[in-house]
Amino acid sequence: MIRDPSSVAFRREPIVRLRDGAILGEEWLLDHRPLPDRKKDWLVVVMAMVEKVPVAKTPDDRFISVNADTGQLSCSHFQPLWVALARRCRETHRRLVIEWTESAQSVSRDAVNLLACLREDLGVEIAIDDVGSAGLDSLWRITQIRPDWIKVDGNFFHRALTDPLTRDGLRRIVDMANENRMGCIVEWIEKAEHLDAAREYGVGYGQGFWWIKPIAQKRTPCNVL
Repeated sequence: MIRDPSSVAFRREPIVRLRDGAILGEEWLLDHRPLPDRKKDWLVVVMAMVEKVPVAKTPDDRFISVNADTGQLSCSHFQPLWVALARRCRETHRRLVIEWTESAQSVSRDAVNLLACLREDLGVEIAIDDVGSAGLDSLWRITQIRPDWIKVDGNFFHRALTDPLTRDGLRRIVDMANENRMGCIVEWIEKAEHLDAAREYGVGYGQGFWWIKPIAQKRTPCNVL
């Protein structure tokens, strides 16, 4: 049970531009195992985001991204918290990205409408997470909100390394993102071979253990968070 927003801890994963290794942003992930399974616990987690993200000691030129699923975006208990987070980030000039994650719940117009308002009124950027995962709703989410970012599922990326059909699918996702001026981020870049492959496929941005400690590598990454 999570009771107090001040006790909630997040781990930060850098999001990196692949052409030069520059860190452009950080994804904040709940550092709690097991993950909560009750709505009231997740409400406390989002309260912690409202408290901590806008005043984070993060370089001003980096964005911070946080996760929200369809249920959390469409629920009347959560919606005021997302608005508060966006407003506080605007006040502190913190660039905020909300990653709309996969959910068993069907896509809700309430979620779409909230994200559209947060972007139009408060400057929030929208990312679609889990693209290429086993779920069925990622392409639907993309068409509903026209995101600023697309995040390719790490499992899908790793399958593309060895399976030609998956690799063709990944290239098409990357092409769609580039043609529509969406940033494309690939997850689970863990070693040099993954980085080289992502660049070869035309991916612009990456995330994974290649850039974060304590992961032993054959060579030291030039950018470590």
